[in-house]
Amino acid sequence: PSLSPSPRNPWPHLATMFRTLLATAVLGATAQCPAPEAFPQSVKVRRDFWSFFSKLRFESFYYTETQGFCRGGEVWHGQPDMSGPMGNVRAAPNNQFGKGLWFCLETPHTDIGCMAECETRGNCKAFDRPDKPDAQECCLFTHSNIGDNQGGRKCYVKTKSAERSHPDIVHPPRDQQWMDIHSWPIPFMSELKLSTASAGDTGSAWAGPFCLPFMWCDFKVYDCGGGLLYSVRAIYMNDLDRTTWLEKSGSKVLSYEFRGADDRYLGRSTELNSGWKAIHLIDNQGYNAATLVTKWNVLNYLFPWSWYVDQEHPYAPVGAVPMADPRLLGYIVAHQFKYLGWIGPFWGMMFWALIISFFCCRCWGRCRRIFAERYDTLMDMEERDEDWRGSGACCTRRFKPRVEEKESSWLTVFDTSRG
Repeated sequence: PSLSPSPRNPWPHLATMFRTLLATAVLGATAQCPAPEAFPQSVKVRRDFWSFFSKLRFESFYYTETQGFCRGGEVWHGQPDMSGPMGNVRAAPNNQFGKGLWFCLETPHTDIGCMAECETRGNCKAFDRPDKPDAQECCLFTHSNIGDNQGGRKCYVKTKSAERSHPDIVHPPRDQQWMDIHSWPIPFMSELKLSTASAGDTGSAWAGPFCLPFMWCDFKVYDCGGGLLYSVRAIYMNDLDRTTWLEKSGSKVLSYEFRGADDRYLGRSTELNSGWKAIHLIDNQGYNAATLVTKWNVLNYLFPWSWYVDQEHPYAPVGAVPMADPRLLGYIVAHQFKYLGWIGPFWGMMFWALIISFFCCRCWGRCRRIFAERYDTLMDMEERDEDWRGSGACCTRRFKPRVEEKESSWLTVFDTSRG
């Protein structure tokens, strides 16, 4: 049913009033909301293990960009994984000339596509490709490789690996936390709050009161004053071909649809999943604007630990490119962590440890009392050889006596007639 404002339907007005009051009280609304920092090209998003309230840390500058072909490092020991969240890959013909130094992919990739291919392989430490914006050859490298200063090509080295192998070159700050998203403890709601290092609180997202864990739900993104920025719907749409990004008829998958505050169509996602397949965000022009990918394992079904976000419009002014807005991208990846809950991982584990310890202590105390009562009772028995053994869970008061086998009596009959 429609919730359009009408004299008989005051709920939209009440919802707007509630949203404004909530934003003012919780988010500290000001006369003009500060704009968040622009989204970098590559970001690693991970759970903050030690925070009390559940929080996601956004760490930028994951790569060191160097000029030239990746050279000077180790060779591949064995062939890299040929399948992963980015799909099955095939080796390029020129791999036979590298003596294992590089592993080039047959299919051309854009910058973010090549980043995602490297991020899903733990032993990939760098990649190089021609310095062009469209899809080009993508070659993956392992430890200690760096650009050789040749023209026409760029070598991107994972910053942590580059710091270890080449400490003499200038590296961008690694693991620089420029943004975080944490859950807000409001009963019966799924409320997320976004903060940046320079601007502070810049917005929130509401997934509604009935978004259950491990589900993809509709949600709305608001600025710090409670004004609507984006609407995101989880609906079934035609699947997309992953090379042309055109819809394929006859195949429906659960995807996100993105719309602005004026209900203008902004784009959509590919099939939503737990990480076994990359999630691509396609803008309203049909271009791959961003890619979400993770190192897949079965634990991602229940508790994903980190995701990578690579996007095509690095440091675009906030609002100029909606698909690069940190307030939209940030909340999209936040919902890939299934259910953040209110408490961080460490304190959550401590909470459950205390609950388990409490019940174990109660059970053990009860067991000790029951054992003492039974021991006193057995000591007063006339038959000291009577034994018992408990039955049931957690030392119940029922017991079963142990039945001892007794010697049988035999009657011997003698025939006196025969002596």
